[in-house]
Amino acid sequence: MTDFGSDNGGTAAGRKSRKASGHKQVTEKEGAIGAGLRSLYQNVLEEPLPDEFLTLLDQLDSQDRPEAG
Repeated sequence: MTDFGSDNGGTAAGRKSRKASGHKQVTEKEGAIGAGLRSLYQNVLEEPLPDEFLTLLDQLDSQDRPEAG
């Protein structure tokens, strides 16, 4: 069994007691995982859209616009 620290957070009883108290104590490991995921997500958001997606979006926009005439 993996030891998650002395707060009993790694046991079923420890997890229940954290939930029952109404707040979650974030461990150092959980904080590091969260920071890594936020960083990864931010990098994905900053990537440019592929040309195929931009073309598709333009096609969808032109279908939504009423025809002039």
